[in-house]
Amino acid sequence: MNSKDRLEKFVLENREAFDDERPSFKVWADIEKELHRSSRKKRDIWRWSLAASILLVVGMLLGMLVYPKIYEYQQLQALNASEEFNGMAGYFNTEIETLLVELKGDQQTTAIRTELDEIDQQIQKLKIDLIHAPKNSREIIFQAIIESYETKVSLLETAINRKKEIKNINNEIKHI
Repeated sequence: MNSKDRLEKFVLENREAFDDERPSFKVWADIEKELHRSSRKKRDIWRWSLAASILLVVGMLLGMLVYPKIYEYQQLQALNASEEFNGMAGYFNTEIETLLVELKGDQQTTAIRTELDEIDQQIQKLKIDLIHAPKNSREIIFQAIIESYETKVSLLETAINRKKEIKNINNEIKHI
């Protein structure tokens, strides 16, 4: 007879002696405490997993919102640094500054500056469009930017001519 059979026989013969024994309350309390600890660990893991998931989703959403703006900013910087654009913008800005100096002291300067600011906003939008435009339509947008600068120059030249005409009329009135 092997040891397994002997153990089984012993248990069967002494079954009544085993059935009478009950674990103490301390043993049950320890078992119950372990069960609560285990379920608490599962809840804590679930909470941390939920928090990590929420943090990941929020991070991804922020990335999706912020990255295009960073890309757009970098592209605008590259556009402004390009020799072709920089040369063209520099030429027009120098011309505009010269005309503004000539127009200084005119009563309409504030209104003209407002108009120039609106044109500058349009130029900024066109720059952003230029960044996102397909290659075959970039030339059209670039031409629109040039036309916007030309509009600024034309606006200032018209204001200067008007100022000169008013000055000539006033001089003629004084001589009469």
